[in-house]
Amino acid sequence: MKSCIRPVLYGCFFLMYSFSGNALFSQELQIDPHLVRKVAPGFFVHMVNGSLVTFFTGEDGLMVIDPAPEADSIRTDTTLLTAFNLPVRYIVYSHSHFDQIGAGKYYKREGRTVTIAHLNARNEMMSVWEAPEVFNIPPVAPRPSDQLPDMCFTDSMEIQFNGETVTLYHTPEAHTMGDIVIYFRNSNVICTGDLFVFRSGFSPYEGSFRGVIQALDQIIKLCDFQTVIIPGQGSVTNLVGLVEYRNNLLKVVEKVVRLKDKGKTYEQIVAMEPLADLQTGTRFFPDNMIIYCIYYGKWE
Repeated sequence: MKSCIRPVLYGCFFLMYSFSGNALFSQELQIDPHLVRKVAPGFFVHMVNGSLVTFFTGEDGLMVIDPAPEADSIRTDTTLLTAFNLPVRYIVYSHSHFDQIGAGKYYKREGRTVTIAHLNARNEMMSVWEAPEVFNIPPVAPRPSDQLPDMCFTDSMEIQFNGETVTLYHTPEAHTMGDIVIYFRNSNVICTGDLFVFRSGFSPYEGSFRGVIQALDQIIKLCDFQTVIIPGQGSVTNLVGLVEYRNNLLKVVEKVVRLKDKGKTYEQIVAMEPLADLQTGTRFFPDNMIIYCIYYGKWE
């Protein structure tokens, strides 16, 4: 079966139909469960320093989504590729941050692998990335030209792969300016990137919180109670977990915005611990970072 790419020239990403051929893929992968976890037929996840790398397998080969930080992946990538024993046909970046894209070069095979991202994400990869001082993260240099995406889009696109119609669509001005959601309609699996991090607190944002909430609402409309949702960080979950996260995020944003509107400073709000009563699991990012992004970021 050949894989192909067809750009979508219209905005209705949900009006797409195909059949899943993954059931035709007779190879039953036997992989060390300590290395990867099977979350749906043909789908595996591997956790690297809290971030989730997704592998979509089938008769056409392997699709890797968000291959994680470079420094944390060197020792495992070769092991993973050997275990899957499938050619890497696609690498998809949900956004531009270094903790999602750094290891892509270890999976890419010249002439055989296509890397895909939103056009804004590619532009961000070409620039120096500087986090606010509160994050205590050194500037990240632009990616070398050979590590930039091969193919970009602006609205949405489809990939026919492993008998599945894979829909990639842009969520404007959210976690970054170049976020995409990867939707496997027939498999009922969604990869969200860092728009959604489950059981690991909240993720800081560079776009707008209104954009994040709208993006989560879009994803929710695609789900039923059997949908497997793979976040950018944390635990694989379902519609209930996604709605819980969305509602908690909205509560936090509204609480911080109200305090700011009352004249409270950033330091005063941090001291008030407005996130303390939320049960969000182990915090991947400290609360002060989240409050900083809300206080100095954009809500409207």
